Amino acid sequence: MEMARCLLYEKKMPLKFWAEAINISSYLLNHMATRVLRDITPYKILYDFKPSIDHLKVYGNPCYVLKPEATGRKLDQKTNIEILIGYNTKSKAYKIYDLKLIKL
Repeated sequence: MEMARCLLYEKKMPLKFWAEAINISSYLLNHMATRVLRDITPYKILYDFKPSIDHLKVYGNPCYVLKPEATGRKLDQKTNIEILIGYNTKSKAYKIYDLKLIKL
């Protein structure tokens, strides 16, 4: 719970992302080695192979998402700026949130 709180407040994320912060903190804790397990990850104990951490990105950072079939002129913007809020556990995908949906 402390890690989720730190993730939310460090990146100044709205509190409506509390569930995603808890999901990402448990995801990270399961992929990190611990002293209790003698520097083995809980993921390795459960699935019997070392997890890859190459896909990990910084929570709450902006990311650029390519617009599907961007039409228009050659120099028009082809990406949207969105925020990374989590990882998909069933596929190699990220959970992102569109900044245009945030009501300030």
